[in-house]
Amino acid sequence: MKIIAVTNQKGGVGKTTLAFHLASALAEAGNRVLAVDMDPQGNLTYTFQEEIPGEARVHLLFEGRNPPPFEVEVEKGASLHLLGSDIRLSRFETDTRFENFFRLKRYLAGREYDFAVIDTPPSLGLFTANSLVAATHVIVPLDLSVYSALGLQDLLDTIDKIGEYASVRPKMAGMVIMGQLRRTKMGKTVASSLKEEYGDLILGELSHSVKIREAVALGRPIWHHAPSHRVAVEFRELIEKILGRIK
Repeated sequence: MKIIAVTNQKGGVGKTTLAFHLASALAEAGNRVLAVDMDPQGNLTYTFQEEIPGEARVHLLFEGRNPPPFEVEVEKGASLHLLGSDIRLSRFETDTRFENFFRLKRYLAGREYDFAVIDTPPSLGLFTANSLVAATHVIVPLDLSVYSALGLQDLLDTIDKIGEYASVRPKMAGMVIMGQLRRTKMGKTVASSLKEEYGDLILGELSHSVKIREAVALGRPIWHHAPSHRVAVEFRELIEKILGRIK
């Protein structure tokens, strides 16, 4: 199973949007997919399904339980399984006992999926650490603010430390520039700097459009909500690049 953590400790960079589209595309392609929401805000959960059974919640992992994922339908008759989240997960954020950093990894071990896609919270705390310990690959969405670029090195250092302590370092599949600020002078400067610094790790840029927000609000991938829109084309191309990196 390929386990993909979509992560960045900065909020508002498009983690949930990217995780939702990636999981949906993989499921539509006929893969067995598990989507895991490790963010107490539960945005990925709500995007896929407004209500899910109480037993299909990730906080139960930290109670030593084995929650069953819930099957949700996506487009074209496809489906995926979802391990959802809500604010109850936040109760465990400060419970940093050693075993708590391996809850997700142990849960995923031996499960019969082709892919797991993990949406992480905007921090480098316990839940992101769980995701990185479990992950085989990492994708980092970036906005074009100075703060996002500055925080990126902290994230990369954390991934290195995960490799030291967990014996297996997740592979960096790449970074995605989410283009909210791409037309501003600052945005162009930051984008140029990121491309110069990270080269081929930059998988591409996604244009900013209200159509993406509409699609996510409706729980539909952009290529079904607005199939002819340029962002739909960009998303499809991006996912092909991601798949090329994680084979």
